[in-house]
Amino acid sequence: MNIGLVLSGGMSKGAYQLGALRAIREYIDPKDVRFISAASIGALNAYAYSSDNLDVGSFMWHSINLTHSRVLVTTILRSEFLTEVIRRLSKKEVQCEKMYVPYINLKTRSIFYTDIAEKEEEELKEHLAAAVAMPGINHPVLINELNLYDGATVDNIPVYPLMQYNLDYIICIHFDDYNYTFESRYFDNKIVKINFTGDSKHSIWFNRSDVKDMEIQGYKKAKAIMDFVFADGPENTEAIYSKIEALNAMNSHKVRRTTADIINDNYDKLKKRLAKRQIVE
Repeated sequence: MNIGLVLSGGMSKGAYQLGALRAIREYIDPKDVRFISAASIGALNAYAYSSDNLDVGSFMWHSINLTHSRVLVTTILRSEFLTEVIRRLSKKEVQCEKMYVPYINLKTRSIFYTDIAEKEEEELKEHLAAAVAMPGINHPVLINELNLYDGATVDNIPVYPLMQYNLDYIICIHFDDYNYTFESRYFDNKIVKINFTGDSKHSIWFNRSDVKDMEIQGYKKAKAIMDFVFADGPENTEAIYSKIEALNAMNSHKVRRTTADIINDNYDKLKKRLAKRQIVE
């Protein structure tokens, strides 16, 4: 089987992904997911999943806030906990063949996708740190003489790198206000979509109770979708495509999402947002 996985960024809403990935793991062994593309916090979650190390992802959210008060997600992005999570993740190798992560270079105004699946430990830590380095909050990470930031600010649902492969199907977990049709009808009909729009908590503020609730809800929603889509097994592609078509038909207010258009639009928004701020390039 050629199975793909796409995880979007979402700041603290990444806790939903941890719960969802636990549900997915009940149906699909991480070693069977050969191609992955993930942005921002989704990149850390994807690495945790593919290295069969989801508990490290949970450690970050459950350790950062030891009180009942709400904290800003920037606390995570600037914390020693994030550094420790990256250190722990980089100790284990992923089981996928490819894992793409989007990065942006503000100086050249360019985005590119890097395969981190076979990076050595020290270089891997740099790439994971760059994956969550947000412009305006973090300094860029210097890799190969390039100052790199989190690419989710431009392409938050990075399906593009997986379009070059003839995959049987892709599982995509994202957070958005729209029910997307990705790229083309043919490509879209191979995507099992798990979207937490509407029922997701704020991505900026959170506390320990929020994290626990998000993980539980993430598991329950993904489990329900997995039960439906894979009722005839994860290898019965004909049945899976039929279930995907049924789910797509149930989702109203569809929006066509073409990566090239999204990138151009988001770059314009990013430049306007950062125009009056001092950003290290």
